[in-house]
Amino acid sequence: MQQRYPECLALMANPEILAVNQDVFGSAKLVKAATNVSGGTYEQVNSTAITSQVFTKPLAGGKVALLLFNRDEQPAKLSASWAELGLKAAAAVTVRDVIKRAALGKATGEFSATVARHSAVFVVLSPS
Repeated sequence: MQQRYPECLALMANPEILAVNQDVFGSAKLVKAATNVSGGTYEQVNSTAITSQVFTKPLAGGKVALLLFNRDEQPAKLSASWAELGLKAAAAVTVRDVIKRAALGKATGEFSATVARHSAVFVVLSPS
């Protein structure tokens, strides 16, 4: 029998995503969210008005998981600063894309990415 959504199964079986999920060091939290309602915060609007969300989870060994989630109809540049993530401002971190299972190099001060519509970028930041 052919699988209907092999990309979903690949995400659910991805060992790097599972490792973030199973890391017991901390709990995930919403860092920030944007809406398409002028003057409305994400707490004040219907969930369909939320266009993007940024989540973080502290991990063992000083690492930080970061999920940039674009709920909008257009690609969006999303970011999180080290201050928002609880990292030292001058920290240089190694960035690993856990969905693609690929190293993305180093970043300092913030991580940003252009996220496709209805998509996510999921990385683990490892301070050097």
